[in-house]
Amino acid sequence: MPLNIPTSTDRLANWASELVTACQSSLQKRRQRGASFRNLYLTGSEDGQPQTYRKTYTYVQTLASMLYSPVELRFTVAPHGPAGPRDRAMGHAAATTLLEYMRGGNADTTVEDAVEWSLVKGKTFIQLEWSRRGIEAHMVQPETMGVLRDDITRLDRQDAFVHSTWLTEARFADHVADHPNRAKIMHDIENLAGTDDDRPDTADNARQVMIGGQLYPFRAQNTPGSGQGRGIVNWLQAPIPELDSKTMASLVRLDELWVWDRTRDDWTTIQLVGNVLIEPTGQFRNAFAAGAHYDKSGKRIARGEPGDDRNPLSGHHPFIEICANPLPDYFWGWSEMLNVGAIQMQINKLVDDINFLLRRQLDPSHIFTGTSQTAAKVRSALRRPGGYLVDSSPQFKHEEVAPKLPEGAWQSLHEHEAMFDTMAGFPPVMQGQGDSGVRAQGHAETLVRMASPRFKDRALGIERQVEEVGGLALDMLRAHCADMLPYWVKEKDVGPFKGKELDALIYEAPAPGMVPLPFLMHQVSDRFRVAVDSHSASPAFSHDARELAILLLKAGALGPEELIRQTSPANEEELIADLQTREAAKAAAIASLPPELRAKAMGAGGGRSRSHH
Repeated sequence: MPLNIPTSTDRLANWASELVTACQSSLQKRRQRGASFRNLYLTGSEDGQPQTYRKTYTYVQTLASMLYSPVELRFTVAPHGPAGPRDRAMGHAAATTLLEYMRGGNADTTVEDAVEWSLVKGKTFIQLEWSRRGIEAHMVQPETMGVLRDDITRLDRQDAFVHSTWLTEARFADHVADHPNRAKIMHDIENLAGTDDDRPDTADNARQVMIGGQLYPFRAQNTPGSGQGRGIVNWLQAPIPELDSKTMASLVRLDELWVWDRTRDDWTTIQLVGNVLIEPTGQFRNAFAAGAHYDKSGKRIARGEPGDDRNPLSGHHPFIEICANPLPDYFWGWSEMLNVGAIQMQINKLVDDINFLLRRQLDPSHIFTGTSQTAAKVRSALRRPGGYLVDSSPQFKHEEVAPKLPEGAWQSLHEHEAMFDTMAGFPPVMQGQGDSGVRAQGHAETLVRMASPRFKDRALGIERQVEEVGGLALDMLRAHCADMLPYWVKEKDVGPFKGKELDALIYEAPAPGMVPLPFLMHQVSDRFRVAVDSHSASPAFSHDARELAILLLKAGALGPEELIRQTSPANEEELIADLQTREAAKAAAIASLPPELRAKAMGAGGGRSRSHH
């Protein structure tokens, strides 16, 4: 059930602080487990000691690339239900704008990082925010998040959750620069800075810092164990930030608590440092939805004005979960390190043992008998290049003792490598490698097709999460984007919008007979849905999607323009514009023919191709 938020400011601060502590009840265990998973991924060892063969790293990299790749990612924005030419054209324009904003804010590549680290830690988050540069995306590690109930698997179903960040005093001062109680807040924060409390994230000196959207343990420079001041740096270990002790002492932890408010049917954002309340300042609000937005008539509506309840961001928070391995009763998901960690440890032991035996063979032990020379002199003489030893004793005898490498040692290592591929479902053909008995392309394609369902099932789950990122980004554009955008339709499809045409001298038509119509992103209604076009988020689908598009084209069920959009070649819009120009020229040529020749030309295929604008 939703929580009852106190209306009294004095009660609210203590209530919110207690709720933050409740949301972080599992934080310490998750932080320790996450550090082990990170070390195992980066170094091949849970304690961070570098290993010779880090199979975990290549395993996660390959698996993440199969589940999601931003190289060909594209979105479809289309209305739910029947749609006419204008709706389809607006959807194409909105999808192009959405992808431009996401690429401009590196949201597509940030999702790639989030997928990779969700495989390592079980779950990560994408945080979207609107800035003067447009949409910005940040990856949020799970150690900065906390939820009220770990047994509820979806963030949207939680009654409350918290996101914690660490700011320097200067950054925090900028954060509250416009706050009416800024002076009192800064005075209270100065008394809190550099002190630890009894919450789980500060116990046993386990303080952490979030840098660039990623959470790492940190330590002060020139402290014991830091490697500084002794001229020794262990550069092979998993790197962690080194912060100056004064910087550490000035860090302020800002907790942003999100609580579902049943009275407003929306999220309420409460910001606090310890027991010092930062938000709200007089009234409850959703910080993500705060600010002006547009209504359907184009009027900009500020917070609290009539019509504010139709804000596209109302009821939303800025966090999207990325989880490659969800569990039915555990919010934080399942790490791939739990699947392959034990195998990596066995590989570590095998490699160490093989290397030890190889070193013994390269530098064997020696047995000297029947000599009057000292052992040091004999060893020095025989180990030096070109060295020799003269001994008059007839009983002198020298023997090398070197262990033999057991048969099957290397084969055992290869078998353990194959275990990684089995856990992920990586047959050789899925990795671009040949396989015994495969001689024909059709045979190889059959093997790939039979091996790919496991990938496709997992990739489809990631695709749904990418669609959530795209859907939230579209709502942000509907709320904040004020750019005038054109979409192009044929003149016969302009309809009642004919009087609102744009200046053709400014907006050059992509093909003759096309008319530009203006629209703002807020005019894209909430019945438009965002989907990943042709499963383009994963390479596991790409070949099948292209083959299907070509078959539909040959069957006449797909037009050339739809083929271009579904296969997304380079210079996609230019190719579509050239196609539309050729079709317009062909239609004009046919229209200029006498009636009997015109009917013959159209019957020969002049009107066969279809184009949707």
